[in-house]
Amino acid sequence: MEYLPLRERGLRKDAFRHLGRFITAARNWSFARRCDLVNRLMHIQRERPSVRDMIPTPLLRELIVPTLDEWTAHEPANPVPWRWRGGTDDLRHAVALDPNEWIARAELASRLLGEVGYAVHELPHGYIGSPFEDTKKLDEVESLLAGLPATEAITFGRPLTALREKVRSYMALIGTATQRSTDGER
Repeated sequence: MEYLPLRERGLRKDAFRHLGRFITAARNWSFARRCDLVNRLMHIQRERPSVRDMIPTPLLRELIVPTLDEWTAHEPANPVPWRWRGGTDDLRHAVALDPNEWIARAELASRLLGEVGYAVHELPHGYIGSPFEDTKKLDEVESLLAGLPATEAITFGRPLTALREKVRSYMALIGTATQRSTDGER
């Protein structure tokens, strides 16, 4: 496929023309061949996140997503297409189907840490969301890490600890503020 080399050379229009022809041809491939392509592309994207435009929007929208939808319908007990769909519930489903599904575990842990990180990013001025829900998310991350290879689990250890401390500090602060306002009303 010529898409990436053409994009790197700045030939966007030509790149998308080649991509369109590829997508049209690939739609007619066998189900197994399309699943194999999607699995390989998603692995490459995961291993090389710095590659810009690895999976352009037309490829995602017109081939990958429909293939993943078909794959989950044909093989609902297979965790791989659920993993690559990548939604929080999809990732949880992949882990439920196969507790050893470490890629889904790692992706879900990363997603949950990102959500909690967003919730605390305005501290000390404000908290976005619910610290109680975020505590549950951090507990879920901790349980996910138990099923990861040690090298992967280490990646999440520091952020988990730091976020847990921020959430606890905020909860202690609001608990103190709530206690003060309650004491003042008496």
